[in-house]
Amino acid sequence: YIEGYPRAEFKYLRRAVDGDQNIKLISLLRTGLPDKFYRQGIENRDELKDGYPKSRRGLFKYDAIIFGSIEADFFNADELENTLEFVSQRGGGFLMLGGANSFAQGGYGGTSIEKILPVELPYQNGAAAAAPATFRDKYKLTLTPEGLRNPILQLSAAESENSGLWDELPDLEGYNPLGRAKPGATVLAVHPLSEPDNPKIIMANQRFGRGRSMVLATSSTWHWQMGMPHEDMSHERFWRQTLRWLALNSPRPLELALDKETYVPYEQATLNVEVRDSSFNYVEDANIKAIITTPSGKTVEVPFNWSSNGKVEYVGAYHPDETGLYRVEVLAHSANGDFLGRTESAFYVEESKAEFTRAQLQAGLLKRIAEISGGRYYHEQEAQNLADEISVMESSYSKLVERDLWDMPLIFLLAILLLSIEWYTRRSKGLS
Repeated sequence: YIEGYPRAEFKYLRRAVDGDQNIKLISLLRTGLPDKFYRQGIENRDELKDGYPKSRRGLFKYDAIIFGSIEADFFNADELENTLEFVSQRGGGFLMLGGANSFAQGGYGGTSIEKILPVELPYQNGAAAAAPATFRDKYKLTLTPEGLRNPILQLSAAESENSGLWDELPDLEGYNPLGRAKPGATVLAVHPLSEPDNPKIIMANQRFGRGRSMVLATSSTWHWQMGMPHEDMSHERFWRQTLRWLALNSPRPLELALDKETYVPYEQATLNVEVRDSSFNYVEDANIKAIITTPSGKTVEVPFNWSSNGKVEYVGAYHPDETGLYRVEVLAHSANGDFLGRTESAFYVEESKAEFTRAQLQAGLLKRIAEISGGRYYHEQEAQNLADEISVMESSYSKLVERDLWDMPLIFLLAILLLSIEWYTRRSKGLS
């Protein structure tokens, strides 16, 4: 993130991503001294010590670039062209923020950066407009239908709540006038005074080459932090989702793709590998080695060959013979032995579930089952005859009924009978 001067948007953008372990924001702030920059988030003392990266190699190690309010003349033509190729060839993300020195106001009309943007810059008499940005216009950001559905702008997991949460956010202040959206771009948010045929675009994004680009024509999203209760996370959520969209899909120098995630035993697993150097040019003479660890812990090395399907990739094949989780590690070296990269993946092998993978009617199998079991196979058109053709057979069955003996009438009668026999016997023998 390169910024031309200290401003609130810079401060609160950095603060918004603090604490997110999945985002590492490295910022470069120009100071008042020539060739002096305030660096934050760097990994070592030499990183960005000379300012914006001068080479493709230095620039291409990042996943996304943010231009703040910094004029185009700060960069030379090669640096701007490298930035274009960072998006189109390397597959990185690019975001330009609003400000006094952004967009047409910063002199970006006719530069390589204008090609990246998802919007056109306003022109007057064939030249890029240089009118000052409107900084004092307060307005409520209006999301388009596409914006309300876009993952970047989801402030709640419940879609029904999202629009209401945006309405609760404080007004923005100021914006850079932009031109029309380019073909293929998505307009996410506009000024509320926009006209249907002439929207005042505030936020838009697009795919560009292998990467993606976005514009946010304001520098006042910090109002969403300062104007809301301290426990509200809308500002943080917006910026974290924006940076993830910009950066997380950026390809690595070494990319591994499996044709499937799940296989059955002995089915071929195809591994496709793309290799690029530090400038993200394809490497066609790399040495690729894949080490597969089986569920039982054995390791197998898989050889790779150059693809014959016209793609710039290497292809390897493996036939798993165990069920369970397989781990794949791929290492790439150049022809002279230089290390190019390492990546990992995994796939799962399970027994075939034919009833799920082949759901069509197996009439022959059903007929054989019916014949063996002494039954009959019925097609669905014959189902109405099923009830009439079922044979009625007599059969015996047992029924178990539990009763208490002490209160059964039979027991009472048996007791009376025994007492009567005793009485009769005693009378007949003259016993008292």
